[in-house]
Order: sequence, then C-alpha cells, then structure tokens
Amino acid sequence: MASLLQTMGVDARVEFAASEAPVDRGLAESAIRLADAFARGDDEALRQMLDKGDQQMLDQLMASEQWWDETDRIEAVRVVSIDAGSRLVEGPQSTQVMLAVQDPDGAYLLGWSGRKVFEDWVFSAVPSNGEERARASAWDGMSPMAGGMGGMDAMLAGNPELQAMMTKALTAMESLPMEELLKLKAMIEAMEPAPPGMLEMIEQEIAKREKRDTGSGGSGGGSSGDGGGGDDRQRDPGPGGPG
Repeated sequence: MASLLQTMGVDARVEFAASEAPVDRGLAESAIRLADAFARGDDEALRQMLDKGDQQMLDQLMASEQWWDETDRIEAVRVVSIDAGSRLVEGPQSTQVMLAVQDPDGAYLLGWSGRKVFEDWVFSAVPSNGEERARASAWDGMSPMAGGMGGMDAMLAGNPELQAMMTKALTAMESLPMEELLKLKAMIEAMEPAPPGMLEMIEQEIAKREKRDTGSGGSGGGSSGDGGGGDDRQRDPGPGGPG
C-alpha cells in the first residue's frame, strides 16, 4: 500500500494497515482519499464523498468551527479496517471502512458505510467504538461493526483454515481441489451475511469444472457401431451434412 499512497500523492499523515488492503484498487483509492480529506482538513474533498445527510453534518461542524479545531490537531489518519466482504472481492458494491484518527490525546475511530454509485464511492457515518488508544495503528483490524468484529471478519479471525482457503481462492482458485472448493462454498454460505461477490466467484468455478467434467465424460469412447456415428450426425449436422 505504501507505493499506492506515494503514487496518489496524499498527505504524509495518511496510513493504511497492510493487512486490510483490498483486492479492488478503486476501493483502496477511495478509502485513501477519505483518510486524506481528514488529514488535510479538506472539507470540499470530503463533501464530494459524502451522502447528503453527512454533507449537512459537515456544514454544521464547519459553522461551529469544530471541523477546523479537530482537523488542526490530527497527527495521523489510518485506514485500519475494511470489511472482508468487500475487501476480498473485485468490484464490490458496498463496504464498511474504519479510520483511526490520531491526535495528541490518543487515537479514536470513525466508521463509514460506503456504496458504489456509478464509478464513485459515497460514504455515510456509522456508529463506532467510543474508546481511545495510544496510537492509530493500535486499532488495526478493528471491524466497522460498531468497533467490534462481526460477520465475515469474525469468522476469518477465528478460523485459520477458512482464512487460508479464502486467500488461495483469491490468488489461485483453479489450484483448489474440488473437495476444498465445495467446502469453502458451504463455509461462506454459512456466514451472516454471506459475501455475494466471493460466493459468485466460487459458484462459477464449480459450474465450470462440472461442465468440463461432464463434457469429457460424454465425449470419450465413441461407439464402433454404425448407430453411434449416425446418432452424432443427426444431433449435430455439419455444414457438409445431408441436405
């Protein structure tokens, strides 16, 4: 993520927990831009990323000068969590992002729910843990679910086997044996909520293999009798077949 931060030219105070890097580059860039707007105190950049309700809240913060009071004290803004349901798939349509904001008093959390609108991400604030920790990095991996771990994140954290299989599925799904693929599908279906993008990828891979196996089973060992050849010609007459 360090190279992406550098490429985007964001504020030096913007950080990204490496363990939370998403597969989808567009999601990564949007989370970084969200953090950068806070680090710079750039209300206009932030406004473009917020839904209407949160734009009004930003207006209130600016009117009371609380926006400037808070952002002037920022030492770091770190992307500490992106929910696994959106982090592990290409082209997610919704996400949950948690930022840790560090100032001289400690580090606190800001939770955000995002949805894809055409090619852009639009964010709205969600409840987060009211605690503070010494540094922003101390919040790494904290789920946006009110500051706790929920859904897929909790299952991955408590299931190393599932975590390893998910990683393998994302990087080299074709190398997973069919037995493991079916097991992974069942485990994902048991999640609440199940990540639709990942589930769809696995179902497509299973269907592809089943189709391939069916095709190879039906094409082998052609009959030596006249009936077999005649049946084939009747089912699929070629351009040069009987007219």
